[in-house]
Amino acid sequence: GFSGLSWALMSKAVTNLVRCQCIAVDIRGHGETKTTDESDLSIETLTNDICQILHYLFNEENKTPIFLIGHSMGI
Repeated sequence: GFSGLSWALMSKAVTNLVRCQCIAVDIRGHGETKTTDESDLSIETLTNDICQILHYLFNEENKTPIFLIGHSMGI
């Protein structure tokens, strides 16, 4: 699959237009991400992974607004 680097040009353009931070996440099976179970690509697992990342980055102390964008789940 593609990696978070696929968003590099768009991230640069967005951050030139507005004051923000772009974070491109490589989900399981993409980029160089390693997990304990490479075969589990269920929507439940992928959703849980993203939720854990968001909770880590945007916890109770960090109430920064977020804008999520994604690209193709192949479904």
